[in-house]
Amino acid sequence: MPKFTGIPNPSPQGKSPLDVQFLGAIKENVEVLTGQRGDKALSSAAVLRENVLSADPAVQKSTRLTATGAGLNISNAQVPSYADYAKALADIQTLSSDLANLRTYVTQLVTALRG
Repeated sequence: MPKFTGIPNPSPQGKSPLDVQFLGAIKENVEVLTGQRGDKALSSAAVLRENVLSADPAVQKSTRLTATGAGLNISNAQVPSYADYAKALADIQTLSSDLANLRTYVTQLVTALRG
């Protein structure tokens, strides 16, 4: 977390009580966002560019596909029909494509946040 310079308390000279209260509230909010005030875990602090991290995604491999049969019985075992298999394969391909698109968008977002 970077270091920020403290903000002095607003002087009440020449200001209305409302102005002093308003400036004091702004000062406190800035201190919370910069981590100078608030909880020690900094859960209220603003997200800064250097705080944005992303791990390189591991290559995903499908290891197993399970399905139940649609009434086909071969040697006392329920097996999926070809239509079931084709639908499952299409669903998995759609899911994989959606995941790749999501990963691209998140990578672009992290890049934009890092500036």
